[in-house]
Amino acid sequence: ISVLIADNTLYCANEGEPISEKGMRYLLMSHLTTKGREDIGRFGLGFKSVLAVCDHPEVYSRSVSFRFNPPEHTATMAALVGEGESLPKLRTAVPLSWDDGCAQDSNLADLLTWATTVVRLPLREVSVQDALDQVAAFPAAFLVFSPHVSQLSVLAQEYGVAREVTVAEDGDHIVVTENGTAERWRVFAKRFDIADLSEPDRRLMDRRLDKWKSLPMSWALSRAPHVSAVGSGFSYRRRPRRRSRES
Repeated sequence: ISVLIADNTLYCANEGEPISEKGMRYLLMSHLTTKGREDIGRFGLGFKSVLAVCDHPEVYSRSVSFRFNPPEHTATMAALVGEGESLPKLRTAVPLSWDDGCAQDSNLADLLTWATTVVRLPLREVSVQDALDQVAAFPAAFLVFSPHVSQLSVLAQEYGVAREVTVAEDGDHIVVTENGTAERWRVFAKRFDIADLSEPDRRLMDRRLDKWKSLPMSWALSRAPHVSAVGSGFSYRRRPRRRSRES
């Protein structure tokens, strides 16, 4: 995965599978999808977060290219619902030309020489610094829980941000290396039965999880000597790592 910020635009490129028709429908119907129960991005809400920094997200994939929230659709919907009413986001899209996009944006063209999909976000002027702060502070340890990612590159050269992160398995450990500095992690996983949750906890769950019998949970411990007994953490749902051990 490569993340680039240049010319007030954020690009996220990857070598994964191109976007399929089903995948596009998932994005257009966020929070209404029926992905597998342990898929990351089950309801498409992760992609929806780009609206915090961008009004018209663009996707260039080897299968299809399109722009969300095209201005012409926004104007039409605004006329229908009336002035001052909120409009739906990420519900409409128009096709884009791969060739035209590359001709107009050299950064996009360079990324598409190797990537299968590039998400292009023209940033609002007030959002550029926020995007820079977030990519600079993004925890490298996130890759411990991302078995589908082996390398992450973050570059915002004109702002002095350059990060290269790799991840590899070493026996029972995951080794995350950023700009030459390695940190070893031990990953654990366990499934929790829904029936064992208290009634208050069950009420806090998303109602679409009611039919599940169990939920996976994974956590990791750093083996770095500087890590104290009390630390910080972050969480998100993921597919269990194939080689993780239960504890």
